[in-house]
Amino acid sequence: VYALLPLYLTAACWGLWRWHRRVGFDVIHAHWAVPGGVVGALVSALTQTPLVVSLHGSDVFMLERNVLAGLAARWAFARADQVTACSTDLLERAYRHGLSTAKSQLLHYGVDARSFRPDPQAGWAMREQLGIAPDAPVVLALGRLVHKKGFEYLVQAIPDIVAQFHHVQVVIAGDGPLREDLLRLANELGVREHLILVSSVRWNDTFRYFNLCDVFVAPSARDHKGNIDGLPNVVLEAMACGKPLVATRVAGIPEVVTDGQNGLLVEEKNPQQLAEAIVQLLASPALAERCSAANRAKAERELTWNGVATRMIKVYERAIAASN
Repeated sequence: VYALLPLYLTAACWGLWRWHRRVGFDVIHAHWAVPGGVVGALVSALTQTPLVVSLHGSDVFMLERNVLAGLAARWAFARADQVTACSTDLLERAYRHGLSTAKSQLLHYGVDARSFRPDPQAGWAMREQLGIAPDAPVVLALGRLVHKKGFEYLVQAIPDIVAQFHHVQVVIAGDGPLREDLLRLANELGVREHLILVSSVRWNDTFRYFNLCDVFVAPSARDHKGNIDGLPNVVLEAMACGKPLVATRVAGIPEVVTDGQNGLLVEEKNPQQLAEAIVQLLASPALAERCSAANRAKAERELTWNGVATRMIKVYERAIAASN
């Protein structure tokens, strides 16, 4: 990787510079502090074009773990006119690496509320496709099977959920290196018959999975290296589909999920709390319905991509004004 970095930076800068010569950008918007922010900063410096950098999570983790990446990010932050992040947690971590509070903006991701919407018929069709009984409660988690998604803690919670709801089915949709580990854990706990692992899911099918479930779970956690999501997209997509949520109090999740209002929040890496929250929603249709309605309304009111685009345009305008 280190040997390829000079070639990558040269090619990326050359490509961006050629596009700028052809189009004449008003703003360069670079995603990820490294390497995108560095490429954007180099071309911004060469062309005197305003620069916006957006942080997403893995980039901040990289600059925390790698001295070279940290130094490069500091320079990109200094050159940037505006920096956005999808969670307050990311901003606070970036502040420790030279980002100025004066040029930083919190900008949550959006969700397409037309594509992700309540659709009971799609849910019933997916239930039939997976062979789930009509009266079985369904708990869903969706994402790559990696440690920072926290799926192992959801599997560990299954015995306590089964003790209250004997026919529950926990569906984890996604693929990744932990697949066999999760299957082994379910076998060791004696709950393999209650776990359905679906391999990689096409993006166009994800809304059908959301509509399948009674409760959506986002058990995000810091992995053994400290890596964590900024704000999982699946949380916003589940909200748009009108699903009650159980999620962990990490990163940007508490900024869109308010405990007791549109979901239940638990501590990370805590299977017992996960189980208790899931059981609470399954056992209380009134609470689940209230959370469902609140999530759909919040997605339509606050989290549309049109709203995000409007706020991003203001970021561009501030960047241009700051550069001038």
